[in-house]
Amino acid sequence: MTSPENVPDDVLLTLIDNGGMAMVNFVIDFLIPDHENASITDVAAHITYIRDLVGADHVGIGSDFDGTDRIAQGLDDTSKYPYLLAELLLDQTWTDEDLRKLVGLNIVRVMKQVEQVRDNLMSEAPWDQPIPPEDLQRSPRLC
Repeated sequence: MTSPENVPDDVLLTLIDNGGMAMVNFVIDFLIPDHENASITDVAAHITYIRDLVGADHVGIGSDFDGTDRIAQGLDDTSKYPYLLAELLLDQTWTDEDLRKLVGLNIVRVMKQVEQVRDNLMSEAPWDQPIPPEDLQRSPRLC
């Protein structure tokens, strides 16, 4: 949406085929251009945007409470989650099942998929070939 840190739409669309999900955090810098005034309403809009693009099966909540103190107004801690869900329900296109997926069913499904991949790969030896330097993308980021 407003930050280069956000997942681009073309990448979000791949979640439909690969069964993955995007976790929406509450960091104000990722929500709106006037990020100092970002609120629970902006987080709800962000979540709804992703749901509308790729479906309720591919979005979850990843607050980032442990990574920053720059959190949207009205979402100070997990006790405010009911207010976020109430904000989403104002949209009237969110179903109870959509909300269950958002708050936990999607991550449980994805983790089961991860466990299945783990189980399928248990008999394979680890891949220990170095990545050729020319295949590595250069990035100004350190992580």
